[in-house]
Amino acid sequence: MLISIRNGLVYIYLQHKDAISQPSDSFPDADGYFLYDRASNWVGVRIRRTLLEEGPVMPIGVPKIKRLDYMLLPGSIEETKTQLEIKFHAETEVYSTREQSCVLDLNEHGIYGIEMVMDTTVTSGAACFVERFLDRPYF
Repeated sequence: MLISIRNGLVYIYLQHKDAISQPSDSFPDADGYFLYDRASNWVGVRIRRTLLEEGPVMPIGVPKIKRLDYMLLPGSIEETKTQLEIKFHAETEVYSTREQSCVLDLNEHGIYGIEMVMDTTVTSGAACFVERFLDRPYF
């Protein structure tokens, strides 16, 4: 994956940002979360694939990742019926989350990228896991 942080926005590219197949649709206001470890380091993002309502689980139309053009190691992607979780370091345990809605950009290959408003509490010290995926230094 490739991550771009500009003007307070985070964009996580799953497909090459200069790919011929650019986003043709979007899924606005998806329920997203920033993920943190015990030391408050930013370790990834989570997207819900279900509605947050009481009663039976209601799936929503968040597509699967069908194509990944960027190196993922040491990160990971876990997809289930209820969520999509992208971690910058696979072995790091998630300790806490912070809710943040996001926009999923889509094309015929599934999710092209994820856009979220940057969590302003993330500092250079708390970004040690994400730095290797950044397109340019941010912190």
